[in-house]
Amino acid sequence: MQDNNLHILTSYKEGYQYKQNKLQFFPTAEGYVRTVYCNNCVRQISYQYVYNYTDHLGNIRLSYTQTETGLKVLEENHYYPFGLKHDSYNQSKKKLTAKMENSVKKIKAVTRAASGSYKYKYNGKELQDAFGLNWYDYGARNSDPAVIPFTTIDPKAEEYYSQSPYVFASNNPVFYVDVNGEGVEDVIIIGKYSKEAFNQLQASVKGKLTLSMNDKGKVTAIINKGVTLKEGGAAQTLLNATEATGIIVNINTTDGFLTSDGAEFVGGAFRGSSTNKNGVVIANQTVNPKVQGKLDKAFERGNGTGILHEVLEGYVGAVDTPNSPAGTNDNPVGKANYDNAHSKAKAIDPRYNKTGKIGPRITQISNNGRGGINRTRFYYATKKNGERVPLGHRKLKTIKRKRK
Repeated sequence: MQDNNLHILTSYKEGYQYKQNKLQFFPTAEGYVRTVYCNNCVRQISYQYVYNYTDHLGNIRLSYTQTETGLKVLEENHYYPFGLKHDSYNQSKKKLTAKMENSVKKIKAVTRAASGSYKYKYNGKELQDAFGLNWYDYGARNSDPAVIPFTTIDPKAEEYYSQSPYVFASNNPVFYVDVNGEGVEDVIIIGKYSKEAFNQLQASVKGKLTLSMNDKGKVTAIINKGVTLKEGGAAQTLLNATEATGIIVNINTTDGFLTSDGAEFVGGAFRGSSTNKNGVVIANQTVNPKVQGKLDKAFERGNGTGILHEVLEGYVGAVDTPNSPAGTNDNPVGKANYDNAHSKAKAIDPRYNKTGKIGPRITQISNNGRGGINRTRFYYATKKNGERVPLGHRKLKTIKRKRK
């Protein structure tokens, strides 16, 4: 790029940013570390921590630092929904400088006229202000906030037929974040039984949505022609989940009754969520499609209702209580978050309100003839008429008898 008729070389290397081969800053969890140069100082290079105050969308609203004269605000920004910056009242911009005063090196925040080298602002994306463009770099595409959407077609536009190929954040930038401009985060079904779970999920919204799943388990949903989805209903919420930028719902499939960390469950388990370095909330649900299929039949709630409930539960949990622990009885926080997500998911899809109950769990024991006791746990569902439906079983650890 050019600055005052000079060619300026900006280099990027794993977060470290250089200008004319001189380090300008590198990121931290709280903001960034700014390199301050002082040519007439004994120590010509200093490093100053700068802290960013960000909102739920990753917008950097405030950058501040501590200097010898106190806390200093370097920049303040406020934005319209699609990224255009508010004008007139947040124009103050400062830069860090260093110079010797009475043989002491002093770092100060002084007013600057130019844009400065740290240009990460809306959604935490870098502002490309060269040649007066004022675009935000999302990686896969550039966004021009003055005209609202992206300036180029989504490279994955064929996966989102229900939206414009120029759409940004599912046209709801107050709630969602488009992480890289390449498409939205979604529901991902993984594991050996992912195809069975997907087929059940498709059956749960038959006639309303057409689903597809790629080789990585990513689910895409398209509204069927002539169909109007009920706002807040199960099909609409599933569509939202597949298009929810900043949220991934992982559906981990198994044919057993234990999660990967050994927690016992029947049909489905709320495993909480975490947030990655890009601010994406990743929810995890463990499901047994074979058991869910049996429960759907036993409780007469419709094919795929159980799998759909698990997706909705994970999605609600990610929205309401991100970074939640797993919903186990020995963790009050996780249990409360699970109860919230479970209750809301049932309200979204009333078909899930069971006409029976899960249980009992019966452990049978037998002598293995080798001085030990074999144990097997059998799982059942009980229909409203009292009939028990076998769901499966698992072997427990053999108990060895002590010899007298």
